[in-house]
Parts: sequence; C-alpha cells; structure tokens
Amino acid sequence: CESIDENMYAAIDNLVDKNKGKGVLATMGGGTLTATKEGGKTVLTDSAGHRATITGGDEQYTNGVAHHIDALLVPAKAASGPAVGQKVGK
Repeated sequence: CESIDENMYAAIDNLVDKNKGKGVLATMGGGTLTATKEGGKTVLTDSAGHRATITGGDEQYTNGVAHHIDALLVPAKAASGPAVGQKVGK
C-alpha cells in the first residue's frame, strides 16, 4: 500500500497512472481501497468487492480530505457483521 502525501483527487489519479492502472490506498480506519480508472472516472473498490465512483473531491477538513462517492463502501471488519438493516442478535 502506497502512501499519498496530499490525499487529493489528482494524487489518487496519479497513483493509479504510476502503478499501471491500480493504486492501493490506506483508509483512516486501517483498511485499504483499490483505485482504478474506468471511462475517465476514478473508481474505488473495497476488500469485499463493492465499487464506488468518485463524484467530487478535495473537501479539506481538520482531520483529512473527503471525496464524494456514488455508492457505499464497507470496511473489512464491518463486512462480517449483520446485514444492513438487520437487528443485531436476530
């Protein structure tokens, strides 16, 4: 997993280009996402195979940079928990 100094949208695209079409990104939660490009758009894939396209980015906050995506990505630890909308213990 390669670190991106600035974590900006352009840096993600540069990482994908530099690594021949695929870049691995570390998340704040300790997981990873794989970035690729499809049809000129940047797509992120989580460890469970869920995919989301970056639709906007570079919103800077005190604890990092946020990028808008068009789907839900699930952290690896949460992927083994209850189904979405299912009560715990049922």
